[in-house]
Amino acid sequence: SDLNINGVGENVFTERYLYLPSVGFVLVVAVAWEWLAAKQREVAWALVGIMVAASAWILLPRNLDWHDDVRLFTVSAAASPKSGTLVGNLGWFHYQRGEYDAAIEKYFMALKLQPEMALFHNNLGNAYAQKHMYPEAVVELRKAIQLKDSYAEAHMNLGLALEALGDIPGAVAEHKRALELKPNYAEAFTALALLRMKDKDYPAAIDLLQRAIAANPRYTEAYINLGVAYNDTNRYGEGSVAFRKAIEVGPNHPSMYVAHYNLGVS
Repeated sequence: SDLNINGVGENVFTERYLYLPSVGFVLVVAVAWEWLAAKQREVAWALVGIMVAASAWILLPRNLDWHDDVRLFTVSAAASPKSGTLVGNLGWFHYQRGEYDAAIEKYFMALKLQPEMALFHNNLGNAYAQKHMYPEAVVELRKAIQLKDSYAEAHMNLGLALEALGDIPGAVAEHKRALELKPNYAEAFTALALLRMKDKDYPAAIDLLQRAIAANPRYTEAYINLGVAYNDTNRYGEGSVAFRKAIEVGPNHPSMYVAHYNLGVS
């Protein structure tokens, strides 16, 4: 009963649902146009031209809003200022682009709208961590866990922040909790392995990294760290295999230079 796009809901993709409610309206307009064309054909076609021009005036700028995800969610968030989901998604796109200050700003806005959303607290904590604001990150990640204790990703992210603050026992506990909640969590296996490597406990690290690879056979970082663990224990043949596998599964990974360098060492 209403063609106001802003009134459809917070999800911009619901625009498509306007097609079905518009059918009756379009049929009425078509019948009216045929009646007019039978009496005054030139006037009827002039109205068609006006409608086409008006539609183009509206649709062409709207098409530009779909240029990329950030622009789409910026426009959509402006159209639905009370939608925490849209604002939070915009923060995520800023985070993906390395625009951490902008991401933090958007997550704050999203949390004002939906303060009980664990996802937003987790993402805000990650943005703080990227800026090395680890105490602030810990606060937000703990809030995420308080809201949703089964949030494995928040536990692992909290472990990483605690490690950065020097709380190794706390980091280990959080990574283990993440694995309790998500037994095939390759990133948590790898995070624990790196802590074991710092303690020179290479057998434990190698076992954890092998479990990470079993959980995700295309996890490049696990292969790189496994190769480093093998090299550090003079198992260069196995190290070269791990580095070659890393290059195979993640040739464009940001840390690929590490794999190539250490493959040369192997």
